Amino acid sequence: MPGYELALSGITEHYRAADLADYRDQNTVFRVTLSGMHPDDSFYIEVPAKFASGSIIDLLEYVFPSEPDKQKDRMSALDVVEHPDLPNIYMYLAELIESEAKREVVLDWSINLGPVHVDPSVTVQDYCSLSYEATSAESYKTLHLVLDEYEIPFKDYEDQSVLHDDKKAFLGLYLHYLICNHNMKTVPSSAIRGNLEEALDYCIDENLILLDQSEGSIITISVTEQGRKKIAQLEQECQYYIDNYDIFSSVFFEEGYIDFKSEEGIDLRMAAIRYDGLNPYRANMVINLFTGVYDDHADSWQNEIQSEKFFARFFGGAAVQELELDAEKFEQVMLQGKQNIGVLSKGVMDQDL
Repeated sequence: MPGYELALSGITEHYRAADLADYRDQNTVFRVTLSGMHPDDSFYIEVPAKFASGSIIDLLEYVFPSEPDKQKDRMSALDVVEHPDLPNIYMYLAELIESEAKREVVLDWSINLGPVHVDPSVTVQDYCSLSYEATSAESYKTLHLVLDEYEIPFKDYEDQSVLHDDKKAFLGLYLHYLICNHNMKTVPSSAIRGNLEEALDYCIDENLILLDQSEGSIITISVTEQGRKKIAQLEQECQYYIDNYDIFSSVFFEEGYIDFKSEEGIDLRMAAIRYDGLNPYRANMVINLFTGVYDDHADSWQNEIQSEKFFARFFGGAAVQELELDAEKFEQVMLQGKQNIGVLSKGVMDQDL
């Protein structure tokens, strides 16, 4: 699965370099880059060597403690002469971590040049890089994390029974797509639990697949005729969303002027889908299916589907309801966009899962 390959100006990082053992007793430069941020603007701080043998969680708790006095102590160690914005970045990250503790956001940690979606309980020294600065010829040990922030999905669901059914359907259709498009023919019976069990139950109940356990611990999967029809229907549904809502993917608004192809525009697709009374989570999932989002994660599908962050990673974008435009301006955008594509009334679509 593709990971982050961020390059800092004047610094070369060698992930898991062979000679990292020579730096075992040296301090570690801990670096955090927000996804979408230029890596030259990332946060960094030097931490004692002892933290290399602990977990990433331990390191995060040390660098970003909840106590204000300890936070001030950490900020006093920042290189504000070279990078005066470090205290501001530090406080932003500290607030993000506090927000996750309050279950207001979901944070996802990856290793630059290494694996994505890393469990923060892993040991720091197993995921370090050797950094080399061209100007000074200095080399040192680095742990470089990349941070993704997601909205918590489904908070707008009022009926928990509907939420349960929809989540089961989303898991099932995700799995069904992988079975059909990535030639998944078998699954170990020992893996069938949690979200994977929910997904298989959905596919069986909807007559999308058949299972054969005659091989003992390995279950063979075959796609039914109904399953093949379902994939074709989902692809048509994706095209519906593209035809009707791609126009809202990059909108720039000024008084009296709307640009639907601006490089500085904001993505209003999910907001437009919600405006039309359609389920943005359903739309988000179907669009992901046929635009390659899930293909990028196909090799690690079992880890993905069982992850507690599965829905946040892939459905967090549909959860965003706060808009940078007020209601009147958004209404103007919707009207103009629909006129541009020849749709003058709200779209109607069957969303039976």
